[in-house]
Formats: sequence, C-alpha cells, structure tokens
Amino acid sequence: MKAPKNSANPDRNGFFRWVVEIEVHKTWVEDGFSLDDEKAHDMLCHRLSHAYGHELKARVLSAPPVDAVKKAQGES
Repeated sequence: MKAPKNSANPDRNGFFRWVVEIEVHKTWVEDGFSLDDEKAHDMLCHRLSHAYGHELKARVLSAPPVDAVKKAQGES
C-alpha cells in the first residue's frame, strides 16, 4: 500500500497528517486486541486529553484479515 503524501502545511480543513504503522504482538491479538477507526481515535483522544474530538482524526488504512484476528482469538 502506498502511504499518503505528507506535506509541511495543513490541508484545506486545517489538518496536518502523520502516517503511523502499528505492530502488535500476536499475544495481544489472542487476548482480544483489535484496532478500528473508533479505537484509534479514542487512543489519540486519550493521549491528547485536552483536545476536542472534532480536532482529531484517525483511521485504519490497513488491517489484518478479520478471519485471521478471529482465529487468533479462538473464534471460528
């Protein structure tokens, strides 16, 4: 997957962009971890606790197949 282009200036809506890759060990997935847009946004809001939710955006651009996550978590 080609990463989105970054720039030194905010976009037309006033947002700067960081592209982040997150790797999680399989034991975390086996224990129930999974990441979607809402969880990514919540994690960012938690870290930047003084920000309003509309001031932050987060989305998962790529994720492991749902079936692989379910299998690791013991679901069929």
